[in-house]
Formats: sequence, structure tokens, C-alpha cells
Amino acid sequence: MRPQHVADAGAVAVLGPDGLPVAGIVAGPAGAATSFQAFLGDVSDAAAAPQPLLLADDLSGVAAPDEEGGGGAPAAAEPVAAPAPRTAKEVLDMLNLKRGLEGSWADSDEVLRAVTSLAAGGGEAEERVAAARAARPEALSGEQWATVLALAFLRKRCGAERSTWEGMEAKALGWLAAGWPAGAKSVGVTVLTASKWV
Repeated sequence: MRPQHVADAGAVAVLGPDGLPVAGIVAGPAGAATSFQAFLGDVSDAAAAPQPLLLADDLSGVAAPDEEGGGGAPAAAEPVAAPAPRTAKEVLDMLNLKRGLEGSWADSDEVLRAVTSLAAGGGEAEERVAAARAARPEALSGEQWATVLALAFLRKRCGAERSTWEGMEAKALGWLAAGWPAGAKSVGVTVLTASKWV
């Protein structure tokens, strides 16, 4: 069942399938909408399963209240690019959040922009990403190459934080070894070679 949106006195409540509010939006300055999380479950019924919360990202199509407190036009969802990391620690934190469960990193502009952000020679982010993509060995998939670049970054730029990322490295190396193409240079040699891009 799709959540219902109910406007009341400047707020929009999102109702779950059971009719209870699970999240809301309150009009902010200049008509901007800000979100808050709330769980308003019926505590008298212990057998009732809690409804999932709808977060700000889930509410992009919710109508912001107009001046009379009624629903306005749906807010346009504009993608917001995350600021590029500026330090090795920021990249390390981002890599920790962006790694897959199996230990790899996706072949995404965000990951490649982060791992190439501190590369010598500077240049625009898009140029560094394009150069790193162009350097991918033919036998490797984009995901394998992104993972190799992430490992090269960790080894080259985050040596002082090794205890923080050595578990990530072990998992990534295991993932790479399981799918490494026959006849390709070794994982270790490829990671060392990739260090010139990070």
C-alpha cells in the first residue's frame, strides 16, 4: 500500500499502511521543506510491526504545503553532488561507506573522483576520472579497476591509518582474487601500477 500524504496546518504527515504517521515535513524558510524522522507506532498493540520510516530522500515527491496549509506542487528532486573529498582521511571515510558487501567498489564517478582527487598534476576532476578510466587494463572490469584504484589509494595515501583500512583491503583482495582474469598481471603488480593515478 502506498503511503498517504496529509496536509494539516503547515505540515505534511506521511501515513503508513495502518494509517499512523511515520514521518513528516515541516515548511522551512522561504517555502523550503525540511524533514524530520519520527516513529509514532501504537504502543498498546505490541504485536503490531513497526512501519518503516520515510527519510528525506524518500519524500522527494511529497507536496510542500502552500501558504494556506494545503498541498502545493510536488517538489522537484534535484540531484545534489557530494562535495569532493579534500583530504586522504575524507576519501578513506567515503571509501568505507561506498564499498560493497563483498569488498569491492563500484565503477562510479564518485569513487573515481575521490580516489584521484589528490593525484599529482591536479587537473579537473572529470579529466582525472577519464584518465583513470582510460588506464584500465583491458582484461579487468570497471568494478575490478575501481577496486584496484581504491586499494592503490589506501596504500599510497593512508599509510598512517592502516589499522583502519586493513580489513577493507583484505576483503577487497579476496574479492579480486576470486574473479581475477587468467593471464592478467598479478593483483599486487596491478595495484602498484595503479598508484600513479591516485
